[in-house]
Amino acid sequence: MAPSPASESLSRAIASGDLEDLVSTPQDHPTDDSVLAVLAARFRADLPYARIGSTGLVVVNPCKTLSNVNDASAREYEERCYKDTSLSLIDARQPPQPHVYELAIKVYLLMRRRGESQAVIARGISGSGKTTSATLLVDQILRLSAHSKREGKIAEQIKAFSLLLESFGNAKTPTNPNASRHTRYTELHFNHRGRISAAKVLAFGLDKSRLTRLSFDERSYHVFYQLLAGATPAERDALGLEAPSEYSLLASSGCYRLPAGPFSDDSLAMDNLREAFKTLGFKFKQVSSIFSILTALLLLGNIEFGEADAQDVSAYVINVPVLHQAAKLLGISPDDLSEALTCKSNYMRKELFTVLLNAKQSAAQRDQFVQGLYAILFAFVVETANYKLAPLAQTPSCSATQLVLLDQAGFQTKSPSGPSTPLISALRNGFEELCINSTEEILQAHVLCSIFDDDAGFNARVTADGISLPAITTTGNFACAELLRGPCTNECNSRKPGGILGAIDKAVNSYKSGRGDSRRNEELLQDLTSKFATHPSFVPPSPDDRRVFTIKHFAGACAYDVSSFVERGADLYDPLFVTILHSSSDPLVVKLVSGPGLSTEKHQSDPETIVQAQVSSLPLRHITPLSGVSNETHRLNPNRIYPVTTQLSQTLWDILSNIKSIRLWTLSCICPNDNGFSNSLDKRRVKAQIHALHLPDIISRRRVEFVADFGHAEFCDRYRPTMRGSHAERIRQCVQSNGWMEGVDFAIGHQKIWLSYYAWKMVEDVVRSAEKEHKKISREESGEDENVAVDDMPDYIQVSEDRDHGLFDEPRDTPRQIPRTPSAYDDSSHSRAPSMGYGYVEESGSVWDKKTKDYEPAPPLLPKVGDLATVDGPDTFEEHLPTTRVRRYWLLLVRLFTWWIPGFLLTHIGRMKRPDVRLAWREKVTIFVLIFFANAIVLFYIIAFGILLCPNFNKVWTSNEVAQHTASNDYYVSIQGRVYDVSNFVRGDHSDVTGQPSNSASVIDGLAGTDMTYYFPPPLQLACTGLVSNPYMYITVKNSSEMVYSEALHASGVNARYNPSALDNTDWYTANFMPTINQYYKGVLVWEPSEIFSQANDTTIQRIWGIYESSIYDLTDYVYTMDTVNAHNTAYSFLDSNLVSTFTQQPGTDITSALNKVLTSMDGTNRTANMDCLQNAFYWGEVDFRYTPRCQVQNYMLLVFSSIIMASMLVKFLAALQLGTKRFPERLDKFVLCQVPCYTEGEDSLRRTIDSLAALDYDDKRKLIFIICDGNIIGSGNERPTPEIVLEILGVDPIKNNPEALMFKSIGEGSQKLNYGKVYSGLYEFEGHVVPYLVIVKVGKPSERSKPGNRGKRDSQILLFQYLNRVHFDAPMSPLELEVYHHMRDIIGVDPTFYEYIFTVDADTSVTPQSLNRLVAASIADSNIVGICGETKLQNEEGSWWTMIQVYEYYISHNLAKAFESLFGSVSCLPGCFSLYRIRTADKGRPIIISNRVIDEYAESHVDTLHKKNLFSLGEDRFLTTLLMKHFPSYKTKFQPDAVARTMAPVSWRVLFSQRRRWINSTIHNLCELAVLPDLCGVCCFSMRFFVYLDLISTMILPATVVYLAWLIVEVATGSSAFPYISIAMIAAVYGLQALIFIIRREFMLIGWMVVYLLSYPVYSFFLPIYSFWRMDEFGWGNTRIVLDDGSSKKVLATGGDVKFSESMIPYKKFSEYQEAWGSGSSESTAPTPPLPAPQPRRPVSQMRTVYEYDQSEPGDYYRNTNIVQNANVRSQSSRPGSRAMSEYNRSSANALLASQGPSQERIPSSSMNVFGMVPPPDPRMTVMSTMNRPISPVATLGAAPQFGFGNTRPMSTFSAATTGYAGPSSNPDPSEEELYNALRTYLSTQDLMTVTKKTAREAMAARYPRADLTSRKDFLNQAIDNILSQV
Repeated sequence: MAPSPASESLSRAIASGDLEDLVSTPQDHPTDDSVLAVLAARFRADLPYARIGSTGLVVVNPCKTLSNVNDASAREYEERCYKDTSLSLIDARQPPQPHVYELAIKVYLLMRRRGESQAVIARGISGSGKTTSATLLVDQILRLSAHSKREGKIAEQIKAFSLLLESFGNAKTPTNPNASRHTRYTELHFNHRGRISAAKVLAFGLDKSRLTRLSFDERSYHVFYQLLAGATPAERDALGLEAPSEYSLLASSGCYRLPAGPFSDDSLAMDNLREAFKTLGFKFKQVSSIFSILTALLLLGNIEFGEADAQDVSAYVINVPVLHQAAKLLGISPDDLSEALTCKSNYMRKELFTVLLNAKQSAAQRDQFVQGLYAILFAFVVETANYKLAPLAQTPSCSATQLVLLDQAGFQTKSPSGPSTPLISALRNGFEELCINSTEEILQAHVLCSIFDDDAGFNARVTADGISLPAITTTGNFACAELLRGPCTNECNSRKPGGILGAIDKAVNSYKSGRGDSRRNEELLQDLTSKFATHPSFVPPSPDDRRVFTIKHFAGACAYDVSSFVERGADLYDPLFVTILHSSSDPLVVKLVSGPGLSTEKHQSDPETIVQAQVSSLPLRHITPLSGVSNETHRLNPNRIYPVTTQLSQTLWDILSNIKSIRLWTLSCICPNDNGFSNSLDKRRVKAQIHALHLPDIISRRRVEFVADFGHAEFCDRYRPTMRGSHAERIRQCVQSNGWMEGVDFAIGHQKIWLSYYAWKMVEDVVRSAEKEHKKISREESGEDENVAVDDMPDYIQVSEDRDHGLFDEPRDTPRQIPRTPSAYDDSSHSRAPSMGYGYVEESGSVWDKKTKDYEPAPPLLPKVGDLATVDGPDTFEEHLPTTRVRRYWLLLVRLFTWWIPGFLLTHIGRMKRPDVRLAWREKVTIFVLIFFANAIVLFYIIAFGILLCPNFNKVWTSNEVAQHTASNDYYVSIQGRVYDVSNFVRGDHSDVTGQPSNSASVIDGLAGTDMTYYFPPPLQLACTGLVSNPYMYITVKNSSEMVYSEALHASGVNARYNPSALDNTDWYTANFMPTINQYYKGVLVWEPSEIFSQANDTTIQRIWGIYESSIYDLTDYVYTMDTVNAHNTAYSFLDSNLVSTFTQQPGTDITSALNKVLTSMDGTNRTANMDCLQNAFYWGEVDFRYTPRCQVQNYMLLVFSSIIMASMLVKFLAALQLGTKRFPERLDKFVLCQVPCYTEGEDSLRRTIDSLAALDYDDKRKLIFIICDGNIIGSGNERPTPEIVLEILGVDPIKNNPEALMFKSIGEGSQKLNYGKVYSGLYEFEGHVVPYLVIVKVGKPSERSKPGNRGKRDSQILLFQYLNRVHFDAPMSPLELEVYHHMRDIIGVDPTFYEYIFTVDADTSVTPQSLNRLVAASIADSNIVGICGETKLQNEEGSWWTMIQVYEYYISHNLAKAFESLFGSVSCLPGCFSLYRIRTADKGRPIIISNRVIDEYAESHVDTLHKKNLFSLGEDRFLTTLLMKHFPSYKTKFQPDAVARTMAPVSWRVLFSQRRRWINSTIHNLCELAVLPDLCGVCCFSMRFFVYLDLISTMILPATVVYLAWLIVEVATGSSAFPYISIAMIAAVYGLQALIFIIRREFMLIGWMVVYLLSYPVYSFFLPIYSFWRMDEFGWGNTRIVLDDGSSKKVLATGGDVKFSESMIPYKKFSEYQEAWGSGSSESTAPTPPLPAPQPRRPVSQMRTVYEYDQSEPGDYYRNTNIVQNANVRSQSSRPGSRAMSEYNRSSANALLASQGPSQERIPSSSMNVFGMVPPPDPRMTVMSTMNRPISPVATLGAAPQFGFGNTRPMSTFSAATTGYAGPSSNPDPSEEELYNALRTYLSTQDLMTVTKKTAREAMAARYPRADLTSRKDFLNQAIDNILSQV
């Protein structure tokens, strides 16, 4: 059958691209291929637009600018489609080419003429051009609706708004150079005349992943590149801008420019951005601040982190200058920023925790900071623009109708997942991609539902009127949408979505509450797999990759990596970020974190403390309800933080609910290819999108489409007003006259007539034409100018352009108010006004648009130095502290050494902003210089001082020493008293005599090391000028036998033996010989005076020589020649006879004085001639001066020092040499507190320590594991807080058992003194041991964000010491101490006064089972011991090279040194990791470690100097030992080598250096304190003070020893010095003795470790000390207190919101009153007693009344009012057992005991039985309910029968037994005789009557009643003792 002409025409239209409307395709149900054919043909013809009916438009992105996209084309469409109202029926069915301009006109015209709001949705994958099409549509609508000047300004502002959104919210992707990375909901508001009146944009769901690492060929947000490309020179200098490649964020992708095109110039875009800012009213300072923030974000991406030095510290910033520059741009402190980036705050179980981050985690924290701050900045820019454009509530008419446009970021995927993958990249999809794709999926489902569902939206209105729409069956994407959000049937589903989003919400909420663990993402994936594995759209993980699941989206499958899903879903913003940003000096930064862009949750007990924050993913303004749409929807609570998926679901629900009942227009956008190329269409990609968008189904559905409806009467009245007849007739006449087709152009329903757009426009144009004609006539009649458009006249009241509302505005009186949850979602009445569209309170006169001077900027981070003393304000106060004389002198010395370093260099170059930090640096430099001088002095004394005393000590030789140099390369000879090294000369042949070589081997070997003076006789004519003129004269050698080798004779001149020869020359000696030989000169030949004398007096030799001024002259040969050989030749008597007589008369002696007399008698010429002759011809050397006192004093002094060192080493050897077997003392009965302070240790370390304490070979009932957790901190490498780890090890569930936090006083400054803690107690079972434990967790105030509760190890020690002190003196206690007392006395069942010793063990140390018993035994054996320690060894000896080099060093410092000190006197440093302290004296029970003197000095709170920082912050254990020795000089500290503990050593060099830095510096400062103690044992060199000074000096000069050893090795190796036999012998002796110890004690392994230590000697003695000395000032100085110390006075300035501490903040009570309060808690008539004041408060005079001292804040308790008496009626009884947690084992064993008791067994009531089966004192709180709930543990768990009292136990210690009956000292000043008698009876009943005396009994009574004077009752006591003993 031949095709019809119509079909052929249609086919040609398809092929040519002339088919404009896809509804016109020939098939009843078009296919993907047919639609593709139409679109491809039109695309090739540069016609990318195609209609789908009247409400749909398909756009194939041309990826270029078309010729019909411009203002001229827009005006053409405006003329033809909008303004042209002619009745030309020929063109009615032939509209212009499809275009987005045409669609805009349709939407606007329908809205304008019918007064109905319209909605447009752009849909399509990323890169399909949705944003561009939406922008063109909005521009066209603005052209149609803006006619007046004001409307034109609004239109320009809307366009500027769009440009801002593109700059801040768009980025380049591999397929789209301008991809939207956020969702944009635009509202255009029109008045009743259709004129633009306002606009509002809801921008949300920003993709934050663009702010971390980019994938290849991507860019971050455009604004960064625009700023770098278009910044002015001034901005570049101010901001320090560089090229994009210099910023890690931008360089991560390698893409810096956009593809070539009209909008690819970033510099031009920057100019447009500036203009947009100006158009929207941004202030200049605001824009400058925005640019500063953007630059800071780029710099933050460059920050690099180094790994932490230890587990208890966080990572550190490597490139500190970058950090400082970023902090400067943000206006915050660099230290605060560094801390915020390397530490993280977590809020779990209603408590804040601090996490110490490693380098990788710090980088993630940095990324979170950058992402959050940019997201807030984006929200600020959007809100500021909305502030200018949003509709006003005062003028409802300005929002008569709306046109809303929804533009969602398109579907994308980064990983290949099949043939239909839209995007391809090597990166995996994450949470951000899931959010984008899920939103697009839900939006797609909504569009399809509104098109195909007859019961949804506009279709429901049509079908309800009886009109049938085409029935099209489509699968849609409803299954996938249901998979994502669950069945969404109501609003509740939007807030709590189901499906995958609901599962993510559940996991996120669990993570936020702290219930999740490290496997939370894996558990989420398991949950998803278990729930949705069978869903057709869900693909579970494959075995190859178990972290990836796949969702089959409408646009293709997408695989998601579940890593970090939960964390990103929570999207928490660290509260510490908020805090530091809120302290910024930049007002804009402060506003950012004070506005609604940040959602916060506050602490339940402190509404001012932010515990969790989140950059909201919600839009900041509410949706303006459309006409006829109710806005009564439930908003998310602004005071809560919701998962990101919940926020997006809620927002999407609000939007879709708002537009579901109005006409929906669709822009279906298609991406032609994946590469962004123009004129390229990938049919496979396009076809896949056609299928995904369901275009064929939509085309079939849109064959019948109606856009307008009228009631029958309404239609007739409007369009046939003059026609008569019924409504049906009038309608039929209209249909016939217009040629409408029923079912296509119109349909008549039960009540209405429905028209298509073309039909409606046809009849509406008639009305519009009539209206225009009417207006024209009216103007002619009124005489108005025809050119004046009526539309330009406003039809509503004009309002000011300045809008006085803005969500980011703040009240003027609180510019630095703590950021609160924004009020954008308040349910107030005005927030629900339909015309307002946002729910916040308007503020008139907002500070936002005021001038900058009206701003009160945030106070600077630190006041200037000159202003520090004058700073005054509510948050600033001063304290004046006294300065000691020593401190003043020291500061004077510091200034003397560092005056030349100007302060501004330290401030700006050194970046030390605070004066106390600068002063500490100067002190450090001074100390470093002094130590350098000390080392220099030592080196000078050892090396240079001896040289100065004896300059030529190493440049002289004796004849014997010369004779030792005979080697071929060491050939020495002496000639005329001088020594020469002729090694490089003698081997050559220098003879010019034939047959007489000079290098004969026999001759050379024979002359080596000899004196060759006779072989080189100087010619007398030359040597004795003026005395000898005859050239033939020569001196005859007396002892010719010394001239063995005659051929070596070098007589010259006329006396030469060979002729011809060079020796013939008369000047050969001076011209040839002397210059040549002087090249090899080494030094002078020296002679001992004794040898000179002996040879002169030797009859066989009879040398005639003498000493003149230390020089030796020999006239033996002269006299021999003169008297014997040439006796008759007077010419040989050329020397002065008197001079010769002096030599002959005094040979071998010092003839200086005698010869001087002879020389004096001569005339000058003769004297000179004789002395020159002596020097030239008869000089024989010098006197050996090396053994004179001047040269030997240095050696003797060094020998003395070395002997002292050797002696000390010998004593150490003897101290360490303990022969004999180890003694195992019997198990003792002393009560011991095993204190374990913990900070950031890991689970393995803590478990090892606790288990070792539990396994101690010591009575379990008499030891208490007392653990103090120093703050809620998660250590680096840990996944849980340290307190949680401890409690889990002990069997406590911190979630179920969460006691209240109680106040106590901590060590600190200002508000840091107030602290809170929680108490847990119970029994711990390990390998048959059941040991009581008590745990204190310091949690801090709720306002503490950084390391809450942490005050340091010293504070943990003071907490225990102070508690025991108050127990001892029965003093008032803090609430925490009262709780500890209750746990120890009533739950554990041991009175705190029983404990006699504190056994301190660090949390990384494990002790051997016998250790505690040995230490206690040693303390009992010597009652003068106040502290004793054992040997500490390494647990991880072979962990790394760095641990191996520490093994032997630990042995030296923890064994040898302490054994020596213990033997000599007292151990100067008891290590805090393994020591035992005595609590009270053994005789009278006087406090020692808990004495007020020790506590007051040890609890120093003003640690504000370099010296104090090293003492209290680094060396607290050393200083505690010093305090014990200071206040108790008659007692001693000892070392017990048999007690052994093992600790973990640092395994990396960084950690080792950090640890040793602290140790070395604290040692130096502590030794300085120890050296000045007045009472140290010993005298002079045998005193402990001497050895303290020796240790101090040796520590400081360690580098000098290494330098000296290196110098010595070089000297010996080069032969410059003799071999140091003595030094080598000493070193060998030192280490040989130690090796001998190892051999004797059979510790052979230590010999190997000693060798390893020697190899690392330079590390310990040079590098570590130098590193430590220079970094002595590395401390955290805090941010709230600044110390000004000028030497004369010290001022402590508190800033930053710090408050004074007052003792009145803490209510103190005695335990007896505490018990009474509980007992009377249920009685309302009991009058409460006020809390007692703090014991001996020491308040500075400067302290004033604080905010805590008023009204309800008097106690200062954030958590509750701990005044028990005042709150007894509100505190429930059930809260008490909750804080007495015991392990489940203890609970079960307690129940087992109660169940096992038989009727014949005498039961102890459970209410009176403690964990040891003892009967504690009655507890008035024990009601029936508390008894039932109270955890108890039977004595059966300890393997003993129930005991009453102590009758059946073995004898207890003296003090413990003495305190059993009366529970510690009594404060009764006047005890009665009956009380004394009973106390005596109790005491004597526990004593050994064979040893007890009346004196000891009376002393016990004096200790029992310390306030009573019992001297007058001595007789009564003696009589009572006799009476009691007589009854025994």
